[in-house]
Amino acid sequence: MELGPFLETLSNYLPYPELSNNNYFKSFIINQNLINASEFSDQLVMTLPSPRIDWYATSDFDQLQKGITQYAGGFVNALGFYPVQTSLQILT
Repeated sequence: MELGPFLETLSNYLPYPELSNNNYFKSFIINQNLINASEFSDQLVMTLPSPRIDWYATSDFDQLQKGITQYAGGFVNALGFYPVQTSLQILT
């Protein structure tokens, strides 16, 4: 889910009355210019490109592992300088 629609939905369902009744706080949450959540992200979840069934069509696990690992490796290389650890749960 994109962050903008998520925060807008979140602002409508805040758990505490002191937050849900505070219009200044709600407008702060919705305003993307005031919040840069990417500065606080510690996890990135990605999916394989569509059609994903094609990635699993082979019965050869080595071929499946090679394809997924190469795709994830390209993604990690595209991130550049940032230290990244990958966890390919799909292969377990």
